[in-house]
Amino acid sequence: MLFDLTGRGRRKTVKIIYSGLAAIFLLGFVGFGVGSVGGGGGGLAEIFGEGNGGGEANYSSQVKKAKLLTVQQPNNPAAWSGLVHYTVLEAGTGKNYIRTSTEEGFGPKAQPLLKQIQTAWQHYLKLNPHNPNPELATEVLRIYSTPGGLSNPDEALRLLKIKIASQPPSATLQYDLATAAYTAHKLAEGNRAAKKAIALAPAGERTILQNYLAKAKATASGHGTAVGGASGGQTIKIPSSQVPQGARNGGTVTIPASQLPKGAITATGGSSTTPPAQSTTAPKK
Repeated sequence: MLFDLTGRGRRKTVKIIYSGLAAIFLLGFVGFGVGSVGGGGGGLAEIFGEGNGGGEANYSSQVKKAKLLTVQQPNNPAAWSGLVHYTVLEAGTGKNYIRTSTEEGFGPKAQPLLKQIQTAWQHYLKLNPHNPNPELATEVLRIYSTPGGLSNPDEALRLLKIKIASQPPSATLQYDLATAAYTAHKLAEGNRAAKKAIALAPAGERTILQNYLAKAKATASGHGTAVGGASGGQTIKIPSSQVPQGARNGGTVTIPASQLPKGAITATGGSSTTPPAQSTTAPKK
């Protein structure tokens, strides 16, 4: 038997065999990247806050291959999906993604990649408009929801709806949908999502959720912070000739709605016919 160490030469044979097995395992771990530093880190792991921020991973070669595939197969949704996926990963690594004690998000070097992701995603949607991949949509959503990312509230809302459609209903998702809709100035859609969020929330948390939704709605509408859906003031500029007497140049004053210039108030979907007092910046002369 191999493990009978009493025989002549058995100890030496077993030692040689185990040394060989150890070498094979070592080559396997190093050669194939199993357990190696940076082998599983970076990319979305950093975006989701799971990476170590070292940026060892590099997806540039995968991005190049994915780009080449889109050239070779321009009408293949899978090719564009791969380009989106690997470019998102690349945008979340190295100097593209900043993580310090004071800030975290996409850096200036990531901006060209973010625009490439946006363009590639639109190509993908044209080829697959009716059944987009919700996981891919969630990845793309990161370029709009992460600090330092692109600003496009309408596109962020569309991506969020694709993501939500694939998941069980929840108060959290409907809250996210409501705030995204308010940010995109889709008031009716935001109200519908807010109503669903409150209905799905535990009874003991509904009042708190209502307050958060009201604040999100007021902030997105440019009305500052409000409670219970009540709108606050808004900041506008009016001609110096119509600034109330005694207002300091360049200062902020609050004046009755009746004294605002005609057309200065823009309706935002509220039911009130009497606008509140407004804050205005007096122009410098």
